[in-house]
Parts: sequence; C-alpha cells; structure tokens
Amino acid sequence: MTSLALKTTGLVLIISTFVDLIFGILPYRFDDVMWWSAATAVVVKSGLLSLMGIILWVLADWIETVSKDGTAGRSGLSKLIVSAYSLFFGLVFLFITPFQAWTSNNYRDKIISSTSKELAATEATAKERTSADALKKKIAEIDAALKDKKNQSEPFVQQMQTQKAQLEQFVKDPSGLTKQIEKELAPLREKKKAIDEQATADLWRGSEKTGGIRTSLSSLLLAASYGFIGFMGLRTRQR
Repeated sequence: MTSLALKTTGLVLIISTFVDLIFGILPYRFDDVMWWSAATAVVVKSGLLSLMGIILWVLADWIETVSKDGTAGRSGLSKLIVSAYSLFFGLVFLFITPFQAWTSNNYRDKIISSTSKELAATEATAKERTSADALKKKIAEIDAALKDKKNQSEPFVQQMQTQKAQLEQFVKDPSGLTKQIEKELAPLREKKKAIDEQATADLWRGSEKTGGIRTSLSSLLLAASYGFIGFMGLRTRQR
C-alpha cells in the first residue's frame, strides 16, 4: 500500500511537470533563440518537481524489493523506464547548461553594445553640433535673422543677441562649451551605467528573457542528479 501511494504521488508529480511545461512556454516561437532560452529556463525550474517524482518512484520500488510482497518481480520494466527517463533528462539538462550560459552572456553583450553605440552616436552629434564651424555658422544665421526687418521685436532681438554673445564666447573659450556638453551627456552616461549594471545582474540571476548563470548551474546539478539515478537504476537492474 505504501509503495502504491509513493508511485501514485511520483507519477502525479511527473505528469504535473509536463503540464507546467506545455503551458509555461506559451506562445511557441521555435525560430527565436531568446524563446528557447526562456523555455529552457522554465524546464530547469520544473526539473526539481520531476526529480522528486522519480525519487518517490525509486523509493517505492525499493520498498517492494525489501518487503518481497510478490510485486518485486513486476518492477523490472518500471525500473527500466524510470532509468531511461532519468538518463534522457540528464542529457537534456546537460545540454541546457552551456546553452543557458551562452544565451545569457550573448543577451548581456547585446544590451551593453546597444547602449554604447547610442551614447557614442549622441556624443558624436553633440561634438559636430558644437564644433567651431557649426558655431560660426549659427552666429551667421543669427546675424541674418537680426538684419531681417520682420524680426525686429525687442524680445526677439534681445534673445538673439544673448545667444550670439554666448556662442562667440564659446568660440573664444571652447572649455566652457566642453563643460556644457559634459553636463548634457551626464544623464545619458548614468542611464547607460544603470542599464549595463542591470544587464550584468540579469546575467547571473536571470530575467524574463534568459535564465542566467544561476539557471545554468541549477541545470548542471539536475543533470548530475538525473544521470546518477539513471545510471544506478540500470546498474542495479543488471545485477
């Protein structure tokens, strides 16, 4: 009776694992590498539940063998199935281990590369916009606007003259302009730093899109556990 209860519980845990996997990886996108990364992370998270089911089944087989209640002779096939199941998933988790590490690191590198390119493009635009030639061109445009009789209102003239004086000062002393550019770029650099730090943290602990190094290590432990149970099951069956 005890062995039957253990086997029933183990079977329920194993079936529940497959049900969780079927619905946990929706929607299916087999051509998307990031989907595979998220899907394998779900497999790893569900792997412990299935492992507990296998352990309960193995324990039930052991109880039947020790009790010698006449059911031990019929457990040979179930031992073979459980051993094959364990070895198969041991190989699956062994494959997931480097795959999770690779996809997580690749995802982090893409994010860091993207933020670096964005900041570099912004810096290039700012330097181009504030170069000596650009400033002189802007001053010339202001002079032309001031000469236009349509733009002779006092607030407009004062605004243009103030802007012209500031630009002329920047032409004479570029250090002031450099400080202003650095002030404008400071928030972008802080944002890039925060995004890069988050990407590095996600590399280790995982995110919605990737499992991370933590998932990779968990997969390695599951691979060892499943492989050990499968190997020992086949070994004891051969005796």
